[in-house]
Order: sequence, then structure tokens, then C-alpha cells
Amino acid sequence: MISDNEGSFYKKKLLLLFCSLLLVAGCGNPAATLPTVIGSGSVDIPGYKITAPAAG
Repeated sequence: MISDNEGSFYKKKLLLLFCSLLLVAGCGNPAATLPTVIGSGSVDIPGYKITAPAAG
């Protein structure tokens, strides 16, 4: 039977192993990136006048 101290030790080891695996998995080659598109142009934003039906 595993005592509380031993169980806690194994949980910490398992957590450390899991975190290490996540860290190693994130160190691979970067995912394929989309090509950079550079362009020029303009954007027209319409203006609106908003009024309240009554002062207040």
C-alpha cells in the first residue's frame, strides 16, 4: 500500500513528467506560415449622426 507521502511524491513526478512532455512537444518545427501580403489602398468609413429623442 502506498502512503500519503509516497502518493504525493508520485503525483509530483507525474506532473513534472507531463509538463516536460508538453515543453518538448512545443519545441518542434514551426507550423507552415502563410505568405506575407503587402498592399495599399484606402478604406472609407461612413459617418453617422446619432441624436437622442429627448434630453436627459
